[in-house]
Amino acid sequence: MKLIEYDDSFNQLNQEEKSLLQDCVISVQRYVRQSAEINKTKKPTRNVHAMSYGLLQGEFVPNPDSPEFFKKLFPNEKYKAQIRFSHSNPGISKQNENIPAFGLALQIHVSNEEDCNLPLINFPLFPIKSVAAFLKFFTALNDFLSAKNQSFWKRARLLGRLIWHGTAFIPHLFGSDMRRNLWNLLRSRNNFILSFDYHSIGAYRLGNRMVKYRLRPKSVPVMFQKDLYQDERIANYLRKDRITYQVQIQVCENLQDQPINDLTVEWKNANYVNVASLQIPSQHISPSQNEAIGFNPFHNPEKMLPVGKIQRIRKEVYDASILARNTSI
Repeated sequence: MKLIEYDDSFNQLNQEEKSLLQDCVISVQRYVRQSAEINKTKKPTRNVHAMSYGLLQGEFVPNPDSPEFFKKLFPNEKYKAQIRFSHSNPGISKQNENIPAFGLALQIHVSNEEDCNLPLINFPLFPIKSVAAFLKFFTALNDFLSAKNQSFWKRARLLGRLIWHGTAFIPHLFGSDMRRNLWNLLRSRNNFILSFDYHSIGAYRLGNRMVKYRLRPKSVPVMFQKDLYQDERIANYLRKDRITYQVQIQVCENLQDQPINDLTVEWKNANYVNVASLQIPSQHISPSQNEAIGFNPFHNPEKMLPVGKIQRIRKEVYDASILARNTSI
């Protein structure tokens, strides 16, 4: 099997995308600086996945029969890990969400000096292909959220701009992969947050290879205490039980079947390979513990960094959000 090797050209933005990214970064910083007031919190919040369900402790255990390129990067028998569950909303709500758009951020302590951070979501696709169109939409979203205390007419104008840029997503909603996954997500809106599969947003380096990650739970009840909030469900479940996720990868070997810069389709003809397990023992959960923890995938070792243009713009957004949060405290 001939695998596609990593090349920095997968990350390169054109001039328009670079200009739009700078506008987006400014809008992110503006929102984060106002986020404590907007979300009624003591400290500024993240600009996405602001609503946390708690920080968990676990172990990342590589499989002895994983591929050699994986074992070279994870040679030890096991590693300490931290896990943060969240909802994707930029705002914080005390209510359960109708759309189960959840995140699982995993931090693996590779060594005393380095961590590997993997922000994962329970949806395998990104809803737009154009980097420029996404930047326009995300800038408009941050501008609208930041205008909470502005006049009605200004908010109406910003809402109109947000809706206009949001129309760029529509063509991608009719692809077969997108329709199938959206239907599966909507019909699972009452499912237990720990019972979902979690996917990387785009590709990552593993040495000179490029892979996508998936975490798949073992033996978790889908309808566990469905009438409670998700943070209460997690706390109640882990008070007595433990959970194990299979850590799986797909490896890029054909750019036509496994595109790096088109995240609106699933990778085809690439089997998932079990490379490790994430073991989370029973424990007490405290949602307030996690706000100082960063899960920035661009702080990973070089050979474990994200790959692709969407990932490239996420780096700038991560950095801007973290800087705004730290300087606003």
